[in-house]
Amino acid sequence: MDKNSDAEGDQDDMNKINKRIDADIKAEKKRIRNMIKILLLGCGEAGKTTFIKQMRIIQNPGQDMPWSAEELTDIRRNVLRNAIECLQVLLDEVGEQPLQEGLGNTADRVRKLDKEKEQDQARLWEWRDTLQDIWKDPAIVETYNRRNEFHLPDCCRHFLSDITRISNPNFKPTTEDVLMVRVRTIGVVEYSFPLKFRENLTKDCIFIDVGGQRNERKKWIHCFSDVLMVMFLAAASEYDQALVEDISENRMDESLSLFKTIISYHWFSKSSICLFLNKKDLLEEKIKTSPMEVYFPEFEKYAGCNCCKSKGFVSRDFRAAMDFIKHLFREQHREVEDSDDFQDIILKEGGSKRPLYVHETCATDTNNIKKVFESVQDTIFKMIMAQAGMDLE
Repeated sequence: MDKNSDAEGDQDDMNKINKRIDADIKAEKKRIRNMIKILLLGCGEAGKTTFIKQMRIIQNPGQDMPWSAEELTDIRRNVLRNAIECLQVLLDEVGEQPLQEGLGNTADRVRKLDKEKEQDQARLWEWRDTLQDIWKDPAIVETYNRRNEFHLPDCCRHFLSDITRISNPNFKPTTEDVLMVRVRTIGVVEYSFPLKFRENLTKDCIFIDVGGQRNERKKWIHCFSDVLMVMFLAAASEYDQALVEDISENRMDESLSLFKTIISYHWFSKSSICLFLNKKDLLEEKIKTSPMEVYFPEFEKYAGCNCCKSKGFVSRDFRAAMDFIKHLFREQHREVEDSDDFQDIILKEGGSKRPLYVHETCATDTNNIKKVFESVQDTIFKMIMAQAGMDLE
């Protein structure tokens, strides 16, 4: 066989491979250029994962449940885990207060359950009637009413009020159950979907959800490049609660501090900053019995803001409390934007001062999130057009 022919054949094969690689690289670069990267940040339990779930619902209109049978099986297990955890927390916190007669034995057995074991989860169905009575017991009700003093998942009332339904062996989670169930996010989770702006303009959108607990934040660093928008979620209802990781630290203070740190990073000097003040429904309920000024004394001096027609101090008032929380975050944003360090970043990166877009949200309310995201989508569209130097008209 002719060695020259072999060499030429090998070279042809190499050329084909190189062309294929070049084509793949070109296609990948085009895909990346066409991609919108949105980073979801915030402290633990702010509602980031629930927001991603809502995106799946919104992006799959007409589909009753955009979750597979396997996913729903996992969700069912997590619902039962949540229910056991909530019961155990309440029973631990009830302390020495006696429960009504006939409930003690079941309460003791619940304390010993392993929430991870399916056979222990099945006990909830066996004990469902007694568990209903435990949930309604005056001592448990009183303990639940002071839940800001300890860590109790927000899903507690939703699941324990319906213990018979969720513990039934044939239980199939509803959309509301899926939105309410609490599973801690470990590491980084991505959700992508096509986002249509106009008839001839569609972009691939990637939401990146990262764990919010302190020990998860070190994993964020590799997510910080090429981010078009930072969505920071803060739970507006957590002004009177302490961190799970550090009971000496107020959750709202932690969220304010993290927000300021995040928007100070040079990675985000050209990113849009969007603040979601989440769990507004819980704030509206809680503020009636837990005054904001007890935890943030400066609230009493808050005079409101004429530019946005926000209220000044009014005790136990939802609107006044929400406006004050907005004020706290806007102050953090203003301090960063006006700081010498950030001005230096702007000069080096060629950016400019960034507006802060603020939305009040309830991540478990699909209609609310759909409406808010329409506003966010409009902001994204304007950024894309501005980057392309195109007239919006």
